[in-house]
Amino acid sequence: MDNTQVADSPDHPTSGTSSGSPPSVKGRSSGSSDSSKPGFFIKTTRALFGYRKTSLTALVLITAILTYVVVTIEQSLTYSVTLPRSKFEKSILESSWLDLQEIGREQHPYDSRGNDRVHDYLEIRINEFVNKKPYIIFDNDLNYTNNIMYRGAAARNFNDVTYYESNNLLVKVEGKNKDLPALLLSAHFDSVPTGFGVTDDGMGIASLLGILNYFSSDDIGQPLRTIIFNFNNNEEFGLCGAQAFITHPWFSEVGYFLNLEGAGCGGKAVLFRGTDYDVVKHFNEVRYPFASSLFQQAFNNLLVHSDTDYTVYKRNGLRGLDLAFFAPRDIYHTPGDNIKNIKIESLWHMLSNGIDYSLALSSKLIGFETDLSGSTSENPVDNDVAVFASFFNYFFSIPISRLVLLNLALILLIPVINIPFLIIVFKYKRNWRIGFYNFIKVPLSLAFSSVVVSFFANYVVITMNEFLPSSGSDLALMTFFTLALLSNYIFLNGMNLIFKKHKSINHDEKLVSIIQISALYWILLLYSTIKLSHNRVGDDHSGELFVPMLVLIQSLGAFLGLLGWSLQGRSKMVCSIAEENEPLISSNDSSYGASDENGASERNNIQTHAFTKRSVKKHHGYDWFAEYFVITPLSSLILYYTINLLLSGLTKSIQESLKSENLIYSVLEYSSIFLTLPLIPFTFKFNRILVGLITIFFLVGLTNIFIKNPFNEANPLKLRVLEQINLDVSKNESNVFVYGRMNTPINSVINDLPSVKKNNIVPQCSMLQDGMVECSYKSILAPQLAPNFSSFDDYLNIEMIRNSSSSSSHPFTLLSGEIKIHSPNSRMCSIDLLNPKTSEKYLSQESPVKLVTVYNEHQKNTSYISRQTSSAIPDGFSQDSEGNYIYKDVEGVSQLTLNKLNWQSSFHVSFEWVPSFLVSQGHQTDIFDESNEIKLNIKCFWADLGYPSEGTNYQNSIPSYDELLRYSPKYISWANRDRGLVSVSKSVSI
Repeated sequence: MDNTQVADSPDHPTSGTSSGSPPSVKGRSSGSSDSSKPGFFIKTTRALFGYRKTSLTALVLITAILTYVVVTIEQSLTYSVTLPRSKFEKSILESSWLDLQEIGREQHPYDSRGNDRVHDYLEIRINEFVNKKPYIIFDNDLNYTNNIMYRGAAARNFNDVTYYESNNLLVKVEGKNKDLPALLLSAHFDSVPTGFGVTDDGMGIASLLGILNYFSSDDIGQPLRTIIFNFNNNEEFGLCGAQAFITHPWFSEVGYFLNLEGAGCGGKAVLFRGTDYDVVKHFNEVRYPFASSLFQQAFNNLLVHSDTDYTVYKRNGLRGLDLAFFAPRDIYHTPGDNIKNIKIESLWHMLSNGIDYSLALSSKLIGFETDLSGSTSENPVDNDVAVFASFFNYFFSIPISRLVLLNLALILLIPVINIPFLIIVFKYKRNWRIGFYNFIKVPLSLAFSSVVVSFFANYVVITMNEFLPSSGSDLALMTFFTLALLSNYIFLNGMNLIFKKHKSINHDEKLVSIIQISALYWILLLYSTIKLSHNRVGDDHSGELFVPMLVLIQSLGAFLGLLGWSLQGRSKMVCSIAEENEPLISSNDSSYGASDENGASERNNIQTHAFTKRSVKKHHGYDWFAEYFVITPLSSLILYYTINLLLSGLTKSIQESLKSENLIYSVLEYSSIFLTLPLIPFTFKFNRILVGLITIFFLVGLTNIFIKNPFNEANPLKLRVLEQINLDVSKNESNVFVYGRMNTPINSVINDLPSVKKNNIVPQCSMLQDGMVECSYKSILAPQLAPNFSSFDDYLNIEMIRNSSSSSSHPFTLLSGEIKIHSPNSRMCSIDLLNPKTSEKYLSQESPVKLVTVYNEHQKNTSYISRQTSSAIPDGFSQDSEGNYIYKDVEGVSQLTLNKLNWQSSFHVSFEWVPSFLVSQGHQTDIFDESNEIKLNIKCFWADLGYPSEGTNYQNSIPSYDELLRYSPKYISWANRDRGLVSVSKSVSI
């Protein structure tokens, strides 16, 4: 134990001395022989392991350094991934790296000729592998064999319908047992207009080529299970390629999937989502597992504002994993996503894990599957949500139902084990006494430090350097953490100084703190377990594996402390004496245990704190070391690892919204408080050196908060851009709209552009919701979106084919309108259906448009569907006898998104809607309302940075975007605001 034991002594009875002076130390010393003095070994042991401030300081510093180093190495690409050594794997990696260089040569969004080039390159490469094995088959969605219409997610209360012409590239490696559900490997080969698509998702595509290369090699035989590859297109704007695969004939063969994605720029690919435990558990067979269901929790709770093809596959009944790069997001979707900013180790990390996982699932049975011999797999199908994590390439997973049972066991066993020891100590031993002051001191201190950190974050950091986490999340965390430690130290020791007379020598503040923190963790575990037992999307808690770990560690420390107290003799009296927690601000330099000042501390302590008619027996307890060793290093490692992983995925989203900013600062504040918990029990014993170091770190952090630029070349400010031409307003004017966070230097960036300065253009800025701002300026650099076009009006021409809204002869039948959209060099358009009275987009279930038809321009006969037959059309997507594409939604359609492959063809579309009627006194009348027109806002997009001109040269088509790239500061990165870099819009009524 770490307290000084006070007991009755036969040499000094309680009724002895009348003067009240302490017994003579000198007399006792002279009466003792030299042999009774402790030897060198005992002295050394007490010096090293006694509860001394110096020993504690050394351990705290070692713990801090090791925690930081271990977490940094574990999450480092360099130290955790080794490049292949075998010639076979080397050749696969080198080939895939070359593929990645070719894919990332230029921007290649769906609406660009670069996309066609990548498609053709992939087709050539795929055929090279397909020709090697007779059981490998190739299929291409090209030639309009898989055009679809589907309803997107009901985002923002709108019902959006998408028409998509697919050119997915599909490969099937037939397995020996064709009855087994196939494994789907999927990645998308399109990029955003502003990015080169190297990480998103060039590395996924290059990995698929590498896996295909592997299975087509001479040394690799036919797998047991069929493997299907989906090189899909247009994931960026609607997950279209994955949706198109759902209607492909091969989809019916698939049971499992592995989706390869890139939501960051390089680094390590993390397993961040899995449909169920039965597919997640096989990830332990990959060589470099990096995984955390913490990301799964963040995605399912909508803390991350992006999505992947995983959602489409899961929604349609497949079971599988989402493996993706996740940081940094400020380069994601920008020109920084290029081959220069990634390492070949990143590609190998994803590629090797993809090979290993494909081998694992393609070579064995899963669930209740039966092979050709009739044998079944050993383990039953487990559809539980998986909780998983990795550490130094060790992967752990557990079904959520089993974790709930383990949590319940901890919730029940910890009180059952520890409470009896409390009863022994307080009721039978009576050697430990805790007053009300000692009981509430630590909770009050934690509350005080939380208030201090919150005040500092909201009124100092956010005021002085709002976007600090964008480039300095580690700095913010360190500063908050040191401030929290100092706050706890000052509060706890200040309270001890103020209430010194009310304290007892043997109440062991350290153990009190350990037990109280254990109780806090226990409450968190109870809450987490309740939530896990009802786990669902939107209220997901599958990332809280660290909670039972912390509870177990802290409770073990509490058990060791209580066990030590229960083994001590029964106390007969309690005396006031200087305690272990003597604060630095106290005037008395003496402290519990061996002194940090000199070797005579014990003698001085006895002389200063002598007792009348009592003896002081010094107890050299070392149980503190066991408590520290069990609690602090492991808890600190778990907490910092979890926090660092969470912040690495979240901090860059501070540029996306005010809501994200508030979330990030809340995470930083809570994290700093939780990081102090492993040290709180030992805060009383901090010496001047340790407190001085903590203060220095805080002051360094505070100084850097004031001077550090939140944005730099490595951590840029991401701005989104779209040049808009609104033909309803002007046929010869375009405006560039820049979108970003409020309180960022958007205005100064725009004002420094040459075209703006030369023409004295004043940007116009407007505040948007959620802390966003949109600034616009008139563009002098007109886009040239197609050759031989001199007017903006030529870029978007709406041809009215048929309009029946003016007819009132059949007021109880569906009205219809038909148009053609001509947009040269554009393959993407959208149509918003507006209320003619308000000119606002219809909300879900408000739109009168119930049926949309996209005509098949590749058929000679295209016909309008008559009102007499429209009622027989099934809900959802269908095709008529002429090959036209129809989507029927009785809830109404708010928006139609159009995607085509042919550069010259037009969009030919018709709408059918329910006529509106006048409403009188709450009853519908038969009076026909003349305002039955539907207003269409048509917008088409251009993403190509150049188009073919005379000869083989390309003409720069969007000079305003080129100007932004050339003249913006290095700390600015540019991303697209919408489907393209230029949009042309026009409204018509039908």
